[in-house]
Amino acid sequence: MAIKIETKQTVIPVEIGELEFEFDLGDKNMKKVEKKAKEMEQAFKKFENLEDEENFTDEENEKNEEEAQELIRGSFDYLLGEGAFDKIYEQTPNISFLGDYFLQLVEGIDNEIKTRSRDAKKTQYLNKKAR
Repeated sequence: MAIKIETKQTVIPVEIGELEFEFDLGDKNMKKVEKKAKEMEQAFKKFENLEDEENFTDEENEKNEEEAQELIRGSFDYLLGEGAFDKIYEQTPNISFLGDYFLQLVEGIDNEIKTRSRDAKKTQYLNKKAR
């Protein structure tokens, strides 16, 4: 008689419009993401704290937009793999929309990780009770 153990998915499927990606839940990637998360959070706060665009010169606005685009590019590529940003931007060529997509991505990944963690804890608890 064989013992069958159902394996768990170590990726979270991500769909953005017509595009499909995967977020890797492997230990190595999760450690890498944890280290980078604080750095990314601080970078995003910089843009949240900017005053109204009307107070900046055109040159300053252009510089801020370029920096925001590079931050979002790096963030998408970091979480979903090299070239993810370019594919998403080709589908939706608006950096503000991509910023919104990124926030949804981060929230979705966080919720999925929490759900999987709760499910694992429930299973452990039920297994202990069954003994």
